[in-house]
Amino acid sequence: MPKSGFIASSHAKHAVACIAASLAGRAPPAATFFNACYTHFGADYGISIVGVFRAGPNGFAEVEGSGGVSPRNAALTAERRKEHRQLEALYADGWYDSITDEMFG
Repeated sequence: MPKSGFIASSHAKHAVACIAASLAGRAPPAATFFNACYTHFGADYGISIVGVFRAGPNGFAEVEGSGGVSPRNAALTAERRKEHRQLEALYADGWYDSITDEMFG
């Protein structure tokens, strides 16, 4: 499983859901963990790796087709590459603002 703030947050939310279910006399929900790792290489240039993880016969594994890696530059036209990298940078900033707000209010 990735080592990221996003997946740690996903684990924490699942733990709380299990505690709430237990207190309500319900079975705990199935474990599904979400991940997105963002990297900034400049103010308007970002990349990401995303995925969903679930328990399987050999432990936790990424759900097939659930995510992926930012496309390589060769896979995008020059115009689309600039737009895509700018969006990835915006997503990274949005994620950071969101998780910081969740943790500290």
